[in-house]
Amino acid sequence: MLLQNRQPTEGWSANDKKLAMALQILEDETCSDCGVPIWIGHSDDKNVEFEIKSKTCYSCARIESEKESEEKRSSKRKGSNRGNHGRKRFLVTNNNGLAPSREKYMLVQSGIIVDDD
Repeated sequence: MLLQNRQPTEGWSANDKKLAMALQILEDETCSDCGVPIWIGHSDDKNVEFEIKSKTCYSCARIESEKESEEKRSSKRKGSNRGNHGRKRFLVTNNNGLAPSREKYMLVQSGIIVDDD
């Protein structure tokens, strides 16, 4: 699919299937709201700290501003009140520079090891 020049009717190769499974795992193990991997977002590690960082894309800011203006005009006509639908992005920092690993998270979740951090 991605790495070979084949027609879609020929079926998926073994590599296609592996890539599709990897994408599914990535999506399943990532928070749909903030985009942080679950083994970091669900970590009880006291050294993990979350801080909000933001970047401004001026095009997106303009689009959001226009949407808000339209919502205000619309709410005055309809009497409704809509909130801001923007997302915040969270970044993870760790005092000792090491983030929790996916491997350790999976071992703790499976009960193979006991998390005593």
